[in-house]
Amino acid sequence: MATMGATIMAGGAKGQSQSGLALEKGTDAPLALKIGAPLDCSMPLPDGWMVTPDATVINSFASAEIFEELTRRQICYDPLNRDRCEIELFAARIVPDRVGLAAQYAQILAREWGPDKHGTAAHDPLFGEVLTGGDWFGLPSLTRISVWRRGEWLLIQRARYRTDHAGEYQSLIAGMVGGMGFDEPAADPIAESLRPDVLELDEGTISTLRPEWWRDPGFAEPPRDKGQFKFWVDEADALRNSGAMIAVQRVEPLPDDMATPPAGIMAQQADSVLEFFVTNLLPGQNVTRKPTAAFMLGRTDRAVFDQTQVFRLDFEKSGLVGIAQVTQVLTRDGRLVSSVMMTQAPLTLDTVAPHLHATWFENQINAAVTEFLNTRRAL
Repeated sequence: MATMGATIMAGGAKGQSQSGLALEKGTDAPLALKIGAPLDCSMPLPDGWMVTPDATVINSFASAEIFEELTRRQICYDPLNRDRCEIELFAARIVPDRVGLAAQYAQILAREWGPDKHGTAAHDPLFGEVLTGGDWFGLPSLTRISVWRRGEWLLIQRARYRTDHAGEYQSLIAGMVGGMGFDEPAADPIAESLRPDVLELDEGTISTLRPEWWRDPGFAEPPRDKGQFKFWVDEADALRNSGAMIAVQRVEPLPDDMATPPAGIMAQQADSVLEFFVTNLLPGQNVTRKPTAAFMLGRTDRAVFDQTQVFRLDFEKSGLVGIAQVTQVLTRDGRLVSSVMMTQAPLTLDTVAPHLHATWFENQINAAVTEFLNTRRAL
């Protein structure tokens, strides 16, 4: 999952994914592209390339219910080699209460625009990319999908090029993406509407920015000696399958000469945290938890352990499949901060919206935890 900062998660050949998602300044003259505010921009384009305005409405993502509209606005190409490379620019108006991270929009688009997975680059929450591929004009090809969120709009660039010409076009496209510049600053009514939701602690606060539809379900306050907790549910999720939590607990401090706890022990702790979360949020449900992946975050030097564990959830009564992510941060002086995100697994296009949005809210939580870790007062 993407958090603050840039990450590359390779799903194919490492060298191919990294070179295919590189960013360069671009040496060609920038060309002004009128796509409509706030997406009007300038992009480096080689001499001889043509730009054709377009107004094709794209309906292939309608079942996802994440776009209010999606239209192709411009097509850029070299008329002498159009079968080798083509750049398309799309404008999409998003559904605000399903807002997601830019890289995850790119991943959803890649479901339809290329079956192969080569890598994801989450440059920051507002700019992310995917490298995918398949066949184009009947020949093996690569597709770089770049997404910028500007308020309630996305600018989407789809760059397709033949694999046998990758050496020629990858650097060219890297310059186009890296040299993209927008004409005007964009207002962000989604960000402006967020409000801090504060968990008060002895050594500081964890202040999570949340939209109004992520709300406290009203659980009783647990005893402080058991830890301090904050729960949320996504009331924009009609099925109420999306929820999140922060849990802050005191544990035995780690001596300076003690190594980081083994990953296996922390994985068991993550499973216990998830069990506590599910038991409180969905009492009476029989849920099977299966760990599927884990990745380190390393957000602050104050932590001796900072990892996300991914789980598959199988709900016995309903047959639904869920996904949960448990992020644990352990400090040497004995503070364990855990965050949980749970939602329906995005197995098909019509189930991606809740997961898209829950991951965005998880990013808000993890950003708040990172700020707390970097500024917390010593006990």
